[in-house]
Amino acid sequence: YDYLFKNGDLFLPISDRWRKKLLELGTPSQKIAIHRMGIDLSSFSYTVKEKREKMILLTVGRFVEKKGIKYAILAAKPLLKKYEYLEYYLVGDGPLRSEIETLIKSAGLGKRIKLFGWQKQGDVKKIMQESDILIAPSVTSENGDQEGIPVTIMEAMAVGLPVVSTKHSGIPELVKEQKSGILVAERNVQELRKAMEFLIKNPKERMEM
Repeated sequence: YDYLFKNGDLFLPISDRWRKKLLELGTPSQKIAIHRMGIDLSSFSYTVKEKREKMILLTVGRFVEKKGIKYAILAAKPLLKKYEYLEYYLVGDGPLRSEIETLIKSAGLGKRIKLFGWQKQGDVKKIMQESDILIAPSVTSENGDQEGIPVTIMEAMAVGLPVVSTKHSGIPELVKEQKSGILVAERNVQELRKAMEFLIKNPKERMEM
């Protein structure tokens, strides 16, 4: 990036985390300005759900390593067996689909975890509005790949979903701890499970978030 840092006029990271990364890489500070991403709130319907007979956990994203989906499945496994009214929806597709399908089958959760595959934007919104908690367990992949700030989290918050996610990249700049969700360490299945179960068992806090 040396050529870009020398000849570029302005660099627009989407978060403070990436502003700091640019500084570490040698970008002149006077050439950096944080430019936040956002979504069109007018296209989302905000609804807060009271306690219902069925509760739905939801993950939306490509089936790639940095999305951390396998950790969410491992965390949800004992909860899906403990709470009969609980279901887990996975929306997306990608190179790790067969691995995820195998994990679901080996856990005996084929009837409790529903794979929707790739969906159009409008259909994703409808699924979000039917759901109760967004699970976004992002991790740094083995090759160093990371998120920016997932748009999926912005969309889920726009329809009123509390978020269980990780202390990863710029996510803590969007999801405020105990205000709009719960953040845990990357790849920590036990912490993920604890955060999920807290929101499952505490409707008051879930509604507030």
